[in-house]
Amino acid sequence: MPRLRLLFVALLSLLTMKGTEVTAQVPSAEEPSFVIDLSTLGYPTHPSENFSKTFGVAPTRFAFADSEHLVVTFISSDPGTPSEREGRPDSFRLRLHVVVFEIRTGQVDTKRDWPTPNPNDGVVAGHDGKIVVRAGDELTLYDTTLKALKLTDTAPVHMPHRGLFSIYTSPTGRFLLLEFSPSVHTEYSWMNADNLGTVHSFSESLFSLSISDTEIGGWRNTPSRQSEFVIRKPDEPGRVIALPNNRSTKVAFVNEDTIAIESGHSPMPLVRTDGTLIESIAPHNHEWFSRVTPSAEGHRFAFTGSRIRNTFEILEPHQTWEYVQRVYIYDMPTHTFARDVKVKHSARNQDFPLALSPNGSTLAFLDGESLKVYQLPPTAEHRP
Repeated sequence: MPRLRLLFVALLSLLTMKGTEVTAQVPSAEEPSFVIDLSTLGYPTHPSENFSKTFGVAPTRFAFADSEHLVVTFISSDPGTPSEREGRPDSFRLRLHVVVFEIRTGQVDTKRDWPTPNPNDGVVAGHDGKIVVRAGDELTLYDTTLKALKLTDTAPVHMPHRGLFSIYTSPTGRFLLLEFSPSVHTEYSWMNADNLGTVHSFSESLFSLSISDTEIGGWRNTPSRQSEFVIRKPDEPGRVIALPNNRSTKVAFVNEDTIAIESGHSPMPLVRTDGTLIESIAPHNHEWFSRVTPSAEGHRFAFTGSRIRNTFEILEPHQTWEYVQRVYIYDMPTHTFARDVKVKHSARNQDFPLALSPNGSTLAFLDGESLKVYQLPPTAEHRP
């Protein structure tokens, strides 16, 4: 009996140790610094059925212009448009709303709205007290008073059908990659966000995912129709990187030398740009991890943990629904989770924008219709 009792105690201790390892706690954040109901600022809480069928969910976008100013953009439509019932994109009068918040107080510094042609328009980058806003094929550089500093029309006269498709922003907000009408060989332009000047243009059969200040990461098909992950400079051929988790296709730069692989329910690998695995991270909850969002200084990044449902939706059982549950902030210098913030009003398949301030000390995200801002503990580099 003593031996059996000792064996039972040993097994219990082992299980306890294993359980502690799997469910290591992440420190929870305190209450938000401020919460603002965006519907009071014109946020479209209930878009019309025709709008939703035509455009889906128009994205809400966040960007920190600097550590003091958060910029929020969203799209609405002018109600009562006579031809709105026709459900065509050109039958809606879309408006782009730009709101600049003072991050210490939550006060609105300034706001404007104007007609825009594209439901995907909005802020695309923030850096050094300036922001870049897209409206159709036009990019405009603003300061935090929304004074226009520079405007660039990206649609070339000699190629009228080559429209601006996507824009990728480096973690620092200093550089943009413009993708035009993707095809077998997609056209790209590498742009300096400080002056909206094109630094380099190239054509590549590359499905881009993310950029740093110097490089581009994306997938490319080989002659044998296999996909390979490539990192390339705008003016140089790419190099193939063997990723440690090929089940995922979403890869994001979190600083100049490191990429994170969004791996769903599995631990998230952090990999150097030479392909060396640094570590794999996972919070204590069994959730779907995505939306990697870095700070400009490259010490931290945020990501979401979601609950995935596809078996309890009676009317559409074959669809997959995502409900964001938490936002995690990972501190790379200390290899620890800095905070874990609970999301209280997640809607099904919500767009869910979020942003970290340049030094990673402030987190902002959209919880339902409310902007929530949290102050975070300083990183190791910023502690006194």
